[in-house]
Amino acid sequence: LDHFDSLWMLFAQAIPAATFKVAPDVSLYDHSKAVAALSAALWRYHHENDDEPETARQAMQERADWDTDKFLMIQGDLFGIQDFIFATGGQTQKYAARLLRGRSFYVSLLAECAALRILDALALPPTSQIINAAGKFRIVAPNTERTRQTLQQVQCDLDQWCLTYTYGQVGIGLAWEATSCNDLQTGSRRESPYQHRRQRLFDKLEQAKYRRFDLCGENPPAAVFEGYLSDFNNELGPCAMDNCLPAAVRTRDGIAISQLARDQIETGRALTEYEVVAISRKALPIQGRFLRLPIFGFHVHFDRLEHLRTTANGRSDAKDILRQWDFALAPRASGASLWNGWAKRYVNGFVPRFADPEEEGAPSQGFKDLSALADAALLKQDGKSRGVAALMTVKGDVDNLGAIFQKGLEAASFSREAALSRQMHAFFALYLPWLCQTEYPETYTVFAGGDDFFLIGPWRQQLKLAARMKDEFHRYVAGNPDIHFSVGLIMTKPGVPIRYLAERGKKALEEEAKTYSSDAGDEKNAVRCFERTVDWKRFSALMQAWQTLQTHECIAPLGAGYLYGVLGLMDMRENMHKHPQDARWRALFAARTQRMLERMHELKPEQRLERYETIAGILINEGIDCYGNDFRIALFPALYNRREVRSS
Repeated sequence: LDHFDSLWMLFAQAIPAATFKVAPDVSLYDHSKAVAALSAALWRYHHENDDEPETARQAMQERADWDTDKFLMIQGDLFGIQDFIFATGGQTQKYAARLLRGRSFYVSLLAECAALRILDALALPPTSQIINAAGKFRIVAPNTERTRQTLQQVQCDLDQWCLTYTYGQVGIGLAWEATSCNDLQTGSRRESPYQHRRQRLFDKLEQAKYRRFDLCGENPPAAVFEGYLSDFNNELGPCAMDNCLPAAVRTRDGIAISQLARDQIETGRALTEYEVVAISRKALPIQGRFLRLPIFGFHVHFDRLEHLRTTANGRSDAKDILRQWDFALAPRASGASLWNGWAKRYVNGFVPRFADPEEEGAPSQGFKDLSALADAALLKQDGKSRGVAALMTVKGDVDNLGAIFQKGLEAASFSREAALSRQMHAFFALYLPWLCQTEYPETYTVFAGGDDFFLIGPWRQQLKLAARMKDEFHRYVAGNPDIHFSVGLIMTKPGVPIRYLAERGKKALEEEAKTYSSDAGDEKNAVRCFERTVDWKRFSALMQAWQTLQTHECIAPLGAGYLYGVLGLMDMRENMHKHPQDARWRALFAARTQRMLERMHELKPEQRLERYETIAGILINEGIDCYGNDFRIALFPALYNRREVRSS
């Protein structure tokens, strides 16, 4: 059924559900899945209450019991994701790339297995899980006493696992809200009963976030971990990947790490070798990799699609496998089918590879580390390199997501919300990795899904990718001016710790781009780059200005020293109100430019004048006068590309 769900989604997600008086803005897939989830919950509700089928059917048809709370909406969310992904230790940088992709995927596994734990405990089919994106999930269950008791037990089990293996760094919160058939009616824009119930559900989840692990409950776990120090092995000490965890094993090169870190590294390896993850009740004797620590009682194995195709029908252990998810990236060919025969999960980001030296463009098992990605920013010509070997972090998320869900739908409904969540997730989790794979192959997808993304790559390519993403997202939302995202761009050397990259990217996004307000009153919808914050229209224009500085026959030959002088003139223009003497910046520009042109003896006087007017027009009239200090966003890249790289 899980496999069919993915197949049905791929082929019915763009077909309007123009039946049963359903609005045509809901796809056939989202409508049918909502019907399946509600039908299963209704049947289970009446079955567990020993209701006569005919009596229950008649009451439903006559709407006599539509105010009865028969459904239980269950919402789950992961807490502490950022700290978990970017936890550091003495050897974090050694395995930086592998840990990044391993931890990011592991977070997705936690969410998937937590949802599966609930479905399994409640004996619900996979179609009862309506929303599943970026660590968040929603399940429709029958509103019975057994369901509520089971959920309380599941929450305790999830808490215990998180406390035992992550010492509380990660938590999974559950909240549930009883709902009736009438509550699921569409209603009007302002008076949608569904919106009211959904808001109550989110409020409960927010409370669960601040009451994580039930520390203020009747039987709370110990506020301080008992025996925490005794968990550390005197010989191994703390985990070299996460100082908070005790080391338990050693890597092949003798580094002491925890079992959790070992599984994260194994996950990072598996993502580059396999395409399918299997979830089972017990360990399976398969050819691929497996994780040592069960996740919420489930064993996790990695396998290859080609191996599954030859063994799937004859496996004696098939009854023990609960789920098999195909996480392979979308094929490079545009329009190729995503269907490989197994349920799809869009949880894998793109990882840059070295090209096979024997066959140009062919993939190999060599995966690029951050230093190799930084080197890809260099411009190479005639055996020489120019530019700066540096990385750029791209951290972004959709603006006003809550308002989009609360006010953006004509009239909120169960299926509309599920469709919007799925479509938002698809852009970042499906299309973005495909875009990186096909057109920006040096981009490392740390995570992308839900409504946010975190990318690392060569600084020049990332500038172009950010602008491309904005254009593609605008096209994806059909040009809706109220749906947009903001990003923070941070340029660093490859040796900078990953956690520092994440913190700086988060600060640039949340404290700069997200607080931006334009002169026209528009808020957010901005990009922070080179210590300047601008809206996307201005950023796109500055990217065009960068290309002009890079390629124009009069500007391209200008040396780095001259352009550094232009940066100083921009500061003078900015500070004229404080320092009146800085008003002479135009005169300084004219004098410096004329002296530079006088040294070009091959030019005639009229040619020097013509070139001066061209340079002044691009740098002053179309540059500093037009953009002020924001012109740095165009000038810095042009300046960096002029640096010569000396061979060591």
